[in-house]
Amino acid sequence: MDDLADLLHAPIASASLAVGGSLPATEWIDGVGYVSIFERGVSFVVDADEQIVAIQLHASGHERFSEWHGAMPNGLSFRSGRSAARGLLGSPEQTGEVQNIPVLGLKPAWDRFCTGSIALHLEYDDDPEAGVRMMSVLPQRKVA
Repeated sequence: MDDLADLLHAPIASASLAVGGSLPATEWIDGVGYVSIFERGVSFVVDADEQIVAIQLHASGHERFSEWHGAMPNGLSFRSGRSAARGLLGSPEQTGEVQNIPVLGLKPAWDRFCTGSIALHLEYDDDPEAGVRMMSVLPQRKVA
């Protein structure tokens, strides 16, 4: 995957070439589709028309995924802690701290950065300086 952003809004079928193999069936949850390739460390989120609306890159062990070993945007890596990510990308557009949410449990710290035509949503390890556990690549949107 040389340029992840090129897959945004593309049909999910086009992702098979990008990940080097066939795709598993789409799992639908409340009208949102998920195509998870655990052994490659990547998942795709699709809309009702099966167009890719987000690409999620996973660190080793996050939600049972192997680690994504392809290119990552803007020089980031899974070892990039929060300070390093902000050093590379500047101030985040939105941010959140670790929260313990009833029923859902502990939710990690996160930052959302806008860069070019895409947004990067970084979900950090339990210790935000230890690294990124998941990176979502999304189309940029305006935040109210």
